Amino acid sequence: NPILGMEAYVAPAGLESKSRDSYHLLLLAENLEGYRNLCKLASISALQGFYGKPRIDHKTLRKHSQGLISTTTCLSSEVCSALLKGDLKKARVTAELYVDIFGKDNYFVELQDHGIADQQAIYPHLKTLAKELKLGTVVTNDAHYLRREDAVPHDVLLCIQTGSVRSSDKRMKFDGQEFYVKTPGEMAAAFPDDIDALERTGDVAARCNVELELGRAPMPIPRTPEGVG
Repeated sequence: NPILGMEAYVAPAGLESKSRDSYHLLLLAENLEGYRNLCKLASISALQGFYGKPRIDHKTLRKHSQGLISTTTCLSSEVCSALLKGDLKKARVTAELYVDIFGKDNYFVELQDHGIADQQAIYPHLKTLAKELKLGTVVTNDAHYLRREDAVPHDVLLCIQTGSVRSSDKRMKFDGQEFYVKTPGEMAAAFPDDIDALERTGDVAARCNVELELGRAPMPIPRTPEGVG
């Protein structure tokens, strides 16, 4: 089954704020209701919350959370950003907020390892968070290209996108060559102590079962004024 989802930008200060602070949040559609909510959130983020980038906030997310699965997400998330700053209390409070929004069975602690020191530094804190809040763990790998050997072509394309040259020290670049689609064996080797998380990752993927009607797009019926067809 295809897994339909998006990486949203969350503005904790609200959709109307002019703050540049926003954090990544993984959202996966478990069913058709979740897919519809993804579409609503994407539209709201672009039409109402756009400020530098499309954004949603906690209030909007709570309103459209049914049918969605989420995680603590990557280093750029609210939870992980707090852990990187050493603010364990804020990380826990934020995780509890998302548990309240999605439900304990729909929110997971996400573990990643791309050979990045920051990921390794917060790994034990994420495990502790999962234990204290009784949340399941999952393991993921950011995939920006298909194979490890695609790292250099991807880096060239990134330079083209950002108008930079590869020799520049100040340009945007990925740290390492681990951002590809890894095999189950590679993921197991990266997380030898997290077999339960590996299995749970498969379970979450199996839960994502959106069935779209073939032959038509499930678009909403527009509400028009009386007498207007």
